[in-house]
Amino acid sequence: MSRATKQKSVSKLIDIINKLMERQDKLLDHIGELEEYIAALEALNDFEEGEELISFIPDQELQEVIDESLSEKQKSRLDEIKKKKQEEPELFSMDEILAELDNND
Repeated sequence: MSRATKQKSVSKLIDIINKLMERQDKLLDHIGELEEYIAALEALNDFEEGEELISFIPDQELQEVIDESLSEKQKSRLDEIKKKKQEEPELFSMDEILAELDNND
């Protein structure tokens, strides 16, 4: 193999290694972003009792648009869901359960 051919081979090898290192850096950056995203999602699950992530109360104008755009079937389904939600029993905290058990003893 001639000297020129060896130099071309070495330069191609160096280019390949550089490209692989760039891709590895991008991959590591992406992994870091994913770890931050996971940490943010885990933090979202740390709610105190009664806290909400998003509290949304539609204004009158939005409520009118929703009422106009829903079909009768959708409106009846929405009413069913609202009724079910009102009928669901409230969950008790562990302290309330323990206090009730202590009262019964």
